[in-house]
Formats: sequence, structure tokens, C-alpha cells
Amino acid sequence: MYPALRRHGLALAVLLLLCPELLGQTAAPPPYSRGWEKGDRWKVEVEVFARPAFGGKPASPPVKGKRPEPKHRFILSFHIQGVEEFLGKPAWRVELIPSAGAPPELSGAWALLIWRDEGWPCRLTRGDEILGTLFRFVGQTPVLTGAPTGLPIELFPLADKQELKSPDSSVSVTARRRGLDPVEVQEGFVLQGQQFEVAVKSVGYKGEKWWREYERHYKGTLDLRAKLLPESVAAIKSRPPEKTIQAPRRPDDLRTDPRLQVKLSGNFKKPTVPAVLALVQNASGVSLSCDMGDDAEKPAFMSLSLNKSPAWVVMERLAKSEIVAGRWEPTETGYRLVRTVGPPPTNPVFVVVLWLGAGIAGLSCLLLARWYFRHRAKQKPS
Repeated sequence: MYPALRRHGLALAVLLLLCPELLGQTAAPPPYSRGWEKGDRWKVEVEVFARPAFGGKPASPPVKGKRPEPKHRFILSFHIQGVEEFLGKPAWRVELIPSAGAPPELSGAWALLIWRDEGWPCRLTRGDEILGTLFRFVGQTPVLTGAPTGLPIELFPLADKQELKSPDSSVSVTARRRGLDPVEVQEGFVLQGQQFEVAVKSVGYKGEKWWREYERHYKGTLDLRAKLLPESVAAIKSRPPEKTIQAPRRPDDLRTDPRLQVKLSGNFKKPTVPAVLALVQNASGVSLSCDMGDDAEKPAFMSLSLNKSPAWVVMERLAKSEIVAGRWEPTETGYRLVRTVGPPPTNPVFVVVLWLGAGIAGLSCLLLARWYFRHRAKQKPS
């Protein structure tokens, strides 16, 4: 069931039989959530089995010696989006993205809040719907007791042993840790009265951000099994430094920026410079700016037709347009379009001189015309 555990099975069994008191002598590791960072991602393969029918009996009688077949098998992606506050405590917001093949109950956008410091799941949402009925408060701690179909999200603090009970003793939670360094086996049990509601076992390695294997029983029947995909192992070990894409230092070489390889299509009539900037920025995610002043509402082109044109091509055409006639300069987050053609000067002295010069030129033309016609009249014979 658990390859990591099987490799250490004999040594672990001997240790637990001969020295069970050693289980409480090692310091409990921090919860997974303390090692997360915004942007962390990993994927798990999930197998969902038939739920117990009404009355708690298995949906189909198990066959002795035969491994149960899952009803659904799919990939579930976890994406750490950031921290927000819930009930006065910082909580990680985790986006849950099921692949094709998931149970129909998993349609829609799912998100889970997990308290950053304690590691307890505290809220589950599907779209705008808060699925509060899946949680029960045990003291001040919300405990996920509803075993949501297809979601291996029950997390318990990685403590040697922890017990919680509701004031009326209707719900109790027990979490305990076992293992042989570096393997960590975490078990959690949720009881409704005297009946086991949910039993979860996860296996991982010390110091990692997530479990490797996971199994859940609901009302005494195997309900879900999951395992981390091999390509996600590196993501839970230690996050490699993010490779940031910097804008090229040559302002005129936009084509080397991989962000600007996105293709644009469409026909646009008399688009303004801000409209073209918004078109490219929305498609590429690159921050673009240009101070157009009073020319912001003037069209950059009479028409602009694009057919899978790279974003950098559109940017170069905009820079060469008559209203801009400028160049692109890189900034920290994108590019700034610097104009070399600007609006006419607005200096009042210049305006007065301009009008005075035009008036003098006009008056000179009138005087010249008057002299010409009078001179011709004198030359005519009487």
C-alpha cells in the first residue's frame, strides 16, 4: 500500500514492538503549511471508491482477496495562491483543480483555506458557495468531518498525539504520528459519538511540504486513495528559485522577449494608442505605458488588421506610427513607449509671434496686390 513504508517495514515493526516509548521522544515537525510559499504547485493521482449506501453498509459487498476497483481515477492539482485572514488568523488559500475523469460532484471552481500556523483546513468553497456543513467545530478548531468526495484534504497537525472533543462529546478527533526517520506516518480519526466517521492515513518524508501517499476510510469502508505524482516530488522537497523573465536590455529587440510571442488577431477601426496598448497588455500580461497627452483620443491607425500577429510585431508597428514615431524602453515590469513626435508647443509667446507673423504676411500680400492693380491701371492708354 505504501512503498515508502514497506521499505522500512521490518525495522519499523521491531522498533515499535521493542521500544514503543521512543515514539514520543522526537520533536514533532511543523505542519506542512508552514513550509509553503505563494506559487507552490503539486499534483496527486486520486482514486475514488464507492461510498457506503444508506445505513452505513458498503455500496457493494467486498470480495475476499480482491483489490477494490475505483469508480473514478483523475489528477488533482494543488495551487497555493496566497495568504488571507480567516477568523482572525492567517490562512493559505489553496486552489483545487480536478482533471477530466473526476466525479461529477467536483465540477466548478474549488478553493480550500488552511490555517498557516496550525495546519488545519478551515473553509472549503465551490465557486461562491461555502460548504460549511462539511466542518464541525471542536472547541475553537474547525474539523473537516464530511469527507468530501474525491478531495484528499483532511490534514491533521503532525503531532505525536493530539485529542480534541466537542463540549457535548458528540464529535472527537484523534491525531497521532508514527514513523521511522525519515518516514512520517500520520493518522487521524474523527468519531461521531462512538462510531468512526473518517479515518485518514498519510505517509511522507520528514521536512517535505506534502504527503507522498494518502488513504481515507469513510464509515469503515475504503473511500479514497491518492499518491503524489513523480513530477511533483521536487515541488514538495524544496522550491527551486523562480526563473524570472527579464525584459531584454536592448530596447529595439522586442522579439527576444518570450512573453511577447503571444499571437493577436482581429480587425480594429481607428484604434487609439491606449487601445492598442491595452490589447497587447491583456494578451501578454506585460505592463505597457505611453504618455500621449492630448493625443490620447486620436487614432494611431485608420484601421488595424491582425492575423495571428506576435505581440512584439504590433508593438513595433505602433512605435513606427505617425502619431508616435517613437521607441520602446524596458522598465522593471514591461516597457514604456517614448514619443519623438509630440503635440505643438503651447507657449503663449510662440502663439502670439505665430499669429503676428501670419498677419504681417497677409497684409503684405494685400498691399502688393493693390500696388499691382494700380500700376496696371496707369499703364492702360486713355
